[in-house]
Amino acid sequence: MEEELGKEKGTELAKYFGVATLTKKQLSEILMSLWPKAPPLEVAKATMLCLSYGLNPLMKHLALIPFKNTTTGEITWSTIMSLQATELIIGRKHRWSYLDGPRIMKPEEQEETFGETYKDTLVVKVLIKDSDGNQAPGCGLWGKDEKLKGAEKGNTKFNMASIRAIRQALTRLFPQEMPTGIDIADERFIEGEWRKTGGEKAAKGQPPSTASPAKQPLKDTSPVKGEDFPPPEKVRSWGQVTNYAKHFFDLEEEDCLKMIGKTDKSQVADASEAWATIVRLKIEKPEE
Repeated sequence: MEEELGKEKGTELAKYFGVATLTKKQLSEILMSLWPKAPPLEVAKATMLCLSYGLNPLMKHLALIPFKNTTTGEITWSTIMSLQATELIIGRKHRWSYLDGPRIMKPEEQEETFGETYKDTLVVKVLIKDSDGNQAPGCGLWGKDEKLKGAEKGNTKFNMASIRAIRQALTRLFPQEMPTGIDIADERFIEGEWRKTGGEKAAKGQPPSTASPAKQPLKDTSPVKGEDFPPPEKVRSWGQVTNYAKHFFDLEEEDCLKMIGKTDKSQVADASEAWATIVRLKIEKPEE
């Protein structure tokens, strides 16, 4: 750990190594030590996430990552949870396995799911099941021109799309176990370097957003153009709605239902209208 954090940070955090259960105060101290320039609100959110789900920042269960808007230069922070932590949370109560994938989604499968075939986007499909036989699919998208971090360490676009697919499938199969509104990344490729004078952690992780580079760092804080999204008339199913919502806005199915005033997907009579409503709300109220 000292080799990874540096001698100064390793010494500062040594008292927490091997501690089975960290208190709220200890978690806050660890987070503030690792990311001293992170906003207090983001530190508080990450602290509560750790307490609620039994996570440890020193084990790369999560990270606080600063993202820079390439247009405005504004820095915003986001709490990123690792895939390892996601599997840990579910594994405490459930057993699950892969039935299919992760694999590249065939063109005919894309047409059936999305109503079209993506030419400039890598689409990965996965199907998982739990010990009771319940199944859930997941789709992950990664733009072929989208910037990739950690390539020198073995990270690939397929890996990033697979992570999104797995997270979506796990959320669908175990919705009651999963925290909402938290992005996910592969812990192997989220790293940091601390400046000698106690500076901010320089993030080297791939932001989970699939937006363009100018929009990528700011989650739901910059206006978006309606023409960036599939037109409502091409959205024919609820599956398309949830996949598009995840791809463009990082919304889960529960978020989509809330936005259109429904409690269950069976209540959705018109997928086109539902998608139009979600896009309109995200454009008119991007700060939410």
